[in-house]
Amino acid sequence: MREAKNLGDRLLIGLNSDQSVRNLKGPGRPLNPEDARASVLESLSMVDGVTIFQEDTPREIIKKIVPHF
Repeated sequence: MREAKNLGDRLLIGLNSDQSVRNLKGPGRPLNPEDARASVLESLSMVDGVTIFQEDTPREIIKKIVPHF
């Protein structure tokens, strides 16, 4: 994540929702709920923001954020 942060001004993390993880990995997953996983990521100094997405891939959230180069 440090390397990713060094590539731009901000580091935004897309996090799969609990339902998205279940869709991808099956029943009994995720082991930790989305709010707990988001809190861990938000506590990292290099992370500027965390957004939880419902889809199975981050494709749509990336389209919404649209990095500016």
